[in-house]
Amino acid sequence: MYSQTDVIQMAVCVKLFESYKLKLSQDDAATLAAAVSNRLFGRQSPDHSQELLKQAEELAMQILRSDSEVRYAALMGCRARLLVATDRGSEEKWKVWDTIQWMSTVCDLSPDEADPGSIRQLATTLHREYLKKN
Repeated sequence: MYSQTDVIQMAVCVKLFESYKLKLSQDDAATLAAAVSNRLFGRQSPDHSQELLKQAEELAMQILRSDSEVRYAALMGCRARLLVATDRGSEEKWKVWDTIQWMSTVCDLSPDEADPGSIRQLATTLHREYLKKN
């Protein structure tokens, strides 16, 4: 289930990149999309500047409020990662838990559970939509 959350995050990142590249250079759009998707999934690159992280947080909040597909993907990806991290006794669970709590302050969250079947289906759907090259 954990690897499927990576697919979900990559699909979200590609969707954001496609949107951002309309206004930014390819490199800037890719960097911003990575930072925003990392924020949405409770991850952070140490290579991103504080300014970029602040911008990513603001954009992530806007996206959570306005894009139901990204909101659902990020939430379910985080819930799945939380389950795996808890089963493994990983410290990652606290970062993911904090991310879910942050999301709940930004918007209403779906009550759906992150079971292996639903995560697999979400990853497959998003892969087909955003990652599969024809």
